Amino acid sequence: MSTPVTLRRLKYWFDRLNREVFSGLCPEVTLEIGPKSNKQWAETADRGGKLTIRWADGPADQDLLKEVMAHEMVHCIVGVRAGHGGKFLAYRDLLKAHNIPLRRVICSKDS
Repeated sequence: MSTPVTLRRLKYWFDRLNREVFSGLCPEVTLEIGPKSNKQWAETADRGGKLTIRWADGPADQDLLKEVMAHEMVHCIVGVRAGHGGKFLAYRDLLKAHNIPLRRVICSKDS
């Protein structure tokens, strides 16, 4: 069931995934919610050395939130500019062990 995304939900999943999946490896980030023009669920940006995960305003179910958050956290770990190449995909087995798929593209909103 989809429910509204809140900063509290985002923080919960960030902290839980960082603890249980990434063993604290993900650096500190700022979490934001706001409108998006590119129809992605979320994006990660490096703003002068400060990482931000920005989530598209709207509802999401728990599985989607967990998968997208893990995807964005991998970007934070390997570097935003690393894209979806080898460094990014090196985390696929780790996430798979926690039943979280790691895909280069997650279905866009409204697509």
